[in-house]
Amino acid sequence: MLLLLMLFTLGIILVWFSGIHAGGDKQASHQSIWTEIAYGLSQYPLLRNKTIDILRSYTTWEHVALNTTVILEDSPAEACFKPRLSVNVSLEISTSEDEAVNIILLSPSGSVIGSWKNVESLEYVFNIDSSGNYCIVISREYKHMHRTKVRVIVKFEGLIRDASDSVYKIFAIGSWISNNILYVNDPLGLDHASPPLETLRLGAGDCEDIAVLIAAMARSVGLESIVGLVDLDDDRDPEHAAALIYIDMDPEEVAEKLKVYNEMVRGEKLIGLTYFTGLGEDRGVWIIIDPAMAPIKTQPWYVDAQSYKLIGYMK
Repeated sequence: MLLLLMLFTLGIILVWFSGIHAGGDKQASHQSIWTEIAYGLSQYPLLRNKTIDILRSYTTWEHVALNTTVILEDSPAEACFKPRLSVNVSLEISTSEDEAVNIILLSPSGSVIGSWKNVESLEYVFNIDSSGNYCIVISREYKHMHRTKVRVIVKFEGLIRDASDSVYKIFAIGSWISNNILYVNDPLGLDHASPPLETLRLGAGDCEDIAVLIAAMARSVGLESIVGLVDLDDDRDPEHAAALIYIDMDPEEVAEKLKVYNEMVRGEKLIGLTYFTGLGEDRGVWIIIDPAMAPIKTQPWYVDAQSYKLIGYMK
């Protein structure tokens, strides 16, 4: 499956903060963002502790790969699954009305991994180190006049060993923010950028608050990050803010790593990656982490917008 990699070229629209042609209220708001980023430096010990906890929370993972009911009649039934990575697999099989069945677990090559006769339920864990279709074949010893329902649950479990990987940090921080920080507008008539710890405490904030929090968290674990000021309606005025995290890699390599983490931890396919290039002398890419504009909540590194232009940023 081809990944959709969206490249936003900046060209002449990239300007420094001091050159932004915004009104007084917006300038005050942008200055507030800068103040809160700077203030976040004094909060690094607490932010770093929280961010490390977040990184640790995604290193062990489990998700349900298959949850189905097969019907046994005269012939055997199959339930197959296809892992893409080296994982531990947990099987849970149970029958209706405590009827005994025979179970055979087959590898992609057709060899038998395990077999069980006349069981009413089964729990089995094994390790997969090769890709392909694994199949569970279920049959009855004798023919019956009625059907037998068999519940099959397959879970994938794994461990991420390198939490220092920059793409993993982006994945973990972006995933946690998307799942735990609610987007809420500022109070009516008040344009306020909250300090990172306030946003954490509230569990909510607007685009500026969330962007500042993501940028501060990323910095606290060694990633270069900024808050981008984004024009959404082609009027060359920033209406939106988003965190940008720099990584010195080709975008295809970043996308491939995100694809692996997404499939491992969430069991989801990566829908795409959005990023900016051309900021100063940097040769890598600036990954956009923008939960508010992400069409899929669990993938904040992908933004699908008709107009999304970076016209300034705050370090």
